[in-house]
Amino acid sequence: MRPEASNLNYRPNQIRSNSAIVATGADATVDVYNTSGEVVVDVVGWFAPVSSATSGRFTSLPPARLLDTRDSSIVPIGGSVTVPLPAGVPADTTALSLNVTVTESTGAGFVTAYPAGSEQPLSSSLNLDAAGQTRAAGGIYPASSSGVTFFLSGGGHLVVDITGWFTGPSAPASTTGLFVPVTPRRLLDTRDFGIRFTSIQIPRPDMNADTAAINVTSVDGDPSFVTAYPAGTERPNTSTVNPTGGDDIVANLALTPVSSEGIAFMASARTHLVVDLNGWFLVSG
Repeated sequence: MRPEASNLNYRPNQIRSNSAIVATGADATVDVYNTSGEVVVDVVGWFAPVSSATSGRFTSLPPARLLDTRDSSIVPIGGSVTVPLPAGVPADTTALSLNVTVTESTGAGFVTAYPAGSEQPLSSSLNLDAAGQTRAAGGIYPASSSGVTFFLSGGGHLVVDITGWFTGPSAPASTTGLFVPVTPRRLLDTRDFGIRFTSIQIPRPDMNADTAAINVTSVDGDPSFVTAYPAGTERPNTSTVNPTGGDDIVANLALTPVSSEGIAFMASARTHLVVDLNGWFLVSG
């Protein structure tokens, strides 16, 4: 049965993208329900059903900013930027959990992310329709020992935030960090309250985990940014989703650390928020 949750929202003639971690059916397939328009699906990996593993286990990090080209110079049309692995992340890590934002876009285009030093693939992680836009794409980005490279076909400023990394073959076998998929379920919809928020907190979902895979959607938000972070901790200098104003609806995947108090959301301007849960990464057992 199709769940209440959503993965991607768009208006007529828009090109929008979002990452999604989706549980497969018994026949190892995924159904995609769409109200209108064409759909393009790119696969970046999968989680195998195992009792323990070395590679591919998630290690959570406090949300942190790795790159902001607004501190230096804009990425030109057709330009690339490589973000090295942050300190403490092993050289054989398989992937990073990142939120990638393009702001002050030079024009319409797309962003392709791939392991630094490898061949650029024929896929995209983020799409922009015009100049002057701000859009974000959270997800799992495959990495090499040199980091992750980002190609911007349309140019713009690039902002990259990290929330964790995935182990490589040198890690010991363990259950910690294994992914548990669930049938998507809604945790929050502020439209039920009839009030747009700038700050709200949801309780910790019932899970043995310190990181949740959630889809965060801004509805009717003023131009701003929204940050998701562990409730009861200091708000980091990162962003999760970027409302654009008007009646736009913007969704983004976020692998978000969770505290014993739950997840906090701070918006720099008023917006409605919809939060759906897709799964979590085990702490142990």
